[in-house]
Amino acid sequence: MAAPLYQAIRNFTKKEKVSFHMPGHKNGRGIPSFFAKSAFSVDTTELLGTDNLHAPEGAIAKAEQLAGEAFGSKRTFFCVNGATGALHAAILSAVGRGGKLIAGRSSHASVIAACMLYDIEAVFYEESFLDSFGIPAMPSYRTMIDVLDKHADAKAFLITSPNYYGICGDIGKAVQAVHRRNMALIVDEAHGTHFSFSPLLPKSAVRFGADYVVNSAHKTLCAPTQTAFLHLGSDLPDEKAVQYHLSLMETSSPSYLFLCAMDLAREKAQKNGKSAYSALIRNLIFFRHQLERKTKCKTLGGDQTGFANIHMLDPTRLVINFRAYETTAADISVQLAEEYGIYAEMADRENLVCLLTPENTIHDLQRLSHALIKICSALPERTQTPEPSVSTPALQTPEVKPSNAFSAPGILLPLAEAEGRISKRTVSIYPPNIPILLPGSRITPEIISYLQISLLNGLSVSGLEKGSLWVLQD
Repeated sequence: MAAPLYQAIRNFTKKEKVSFHMPGHKNGRGIPSFFAKSAFSVDTTELLGTDNLHAPEGAIAKAEQLAGEAFGSKRTFFCVNGATGALHAAILSAVGRGGKLIAGRSSHASVIAACMLYDIEAVFYEESFLDSFGIPAMPSYRTMIDVLDKHADAKAFLITSPNYYGICGDIGKAVQAVHRRNMALIVDEAHGTHFSFSPLLPKSAVRFGADYVVNSAHKTLCAPTQTAFLHLGSDLPDEKAVQYHLSLMETSSPSYLFLCAMDLAREKAQKNGKSAYSALIRNLIFFRHQLERKTKCKTLGGDQTGFANIHMLDPTRLVINFRAYETTAADISVQLAEEYGIYAEMADRENLVCLLTPENTIHDLQRLSHALIKICSALPERTQTPEPSVSTPALQTPEVKPSNAFSAPGILLPLAEAEGRISKRTVSIYPPNIPILLPGSRITPEIISYLQISLLNGLSVSGLEKGSLWVLQD
């Protein structure tokens, strides 16, 4: 008999390694010992005394109430299908089937999926670009106003803040602009769950009165993967409709292990957050100074605020740029893992992204510092300005409704033979998951060229199968 998955994960977790990736509990380091030892004893179901997530009246209702008080919301829902399920419920509640949603181009893949599944018309605006790091940032206020005025019939506006790089937009202005047009504001704040627990961090969108705010509990709090919070930050959302839509999105057998973990994670963050984040930020300031003094690396910091419409930065998100060296951040990430047992959250062409929580110790940062200084000392410095990244092609307006293209018969064609055809699936470059094609969009020569170059540069292209695209049958 064999259990290959369990054995593979056990072998991996037995290695001595440093976690700069999610989940935020850092290999169980941040889980209370009493819970870690008895977690499966709370893996129960809806019984007398355990309450019901889909109609909470007892302990779950009280836990959600305490979470709402901690986050400053009008109502907070525990979600066990991740931020994906929470976003789907928010979008369906705010927009309705067949409505129109305005969203950023680098929105999470679940936003596009929701639009396909619920026949929602999506209008995507472009975010600004931080050239010095080669990463997407926030939309300009002018971009927001233009797209809001052009699509006045939209029901909701969605913004991702912070993004994967810890870049935050001006949510206060967004709330005002969106509410003046009688729309709802949805904020995908999956990477900012910790914002509510320290004055040293950016203010949560909930505090600005955003209507729907989605937090991913496992990214930056001590909760297991697949846990999330959905907050209602104003009186605009219909609370009962939101609860009903969540019941449609989520399993009818919610994990009480997840629910208890979220309750404990909120309690821990609320109790220890101020001192814990103060210590973490102090350690990170020292790390950044040391790394930039001893290498040619740059780190994303306060001196970038104001550029590319960056309103604030999450000081706990570590973004390290390797543009000064003849290398890629992806290669650095592999070397850190294979030679030093250090695992980053992700890497793009130029930047290594490390996700830190208070469970990361000063020893973790020292190991990362020593490793990077040693790696960089052996790298040749770049003598010429690196070739600029190829401009991302404009996102084509679908010629076939995405919901129809998604369900229509299709065939798989080699990328080079797909010109002029209609895409059946979403095609995105990861990281940071910027869509290049939507279902129903026509495939242009520029798009094919961009995808081919991306593959040659070693980037991951989601939606391709061995270099081929799914297209609609003629």
